[in-house]
Amino acid sequence: MNEKEAKDDLTPEEVTISTRAEKKQIEERLAIGPHIVYETVRREGEEELQRTASSLAWSALAAVLSMGFSFIAEGLLMAHLPDQPCGH
Repeated sequence: MNEKEAKDDLTPEEVTISTRAEKKQIEERLAIGPHIVYETVRREGEEELQRTASSLAWSALAAVLSMGFSFIAEGLLMAHLPDQPCGH
């Protein structure tokens, strides 16, 4: 069996994992406890608080624009698409 045939027999998750080290990292991440998750989130929050005001303002503007445009896009789709699929 060649390498391509061997890859065809693998699940999508197994194809993306190429080394034992990667598999071990995934297994370790599945086994982390709530204290580790809390500490990770806390540290990321501390890093965010160290950002400059202008950096936070640009980030907020980007978030507002992306949320606003997603609502506009949803409204446009609802206005222009039929209410029910055609049963022809």
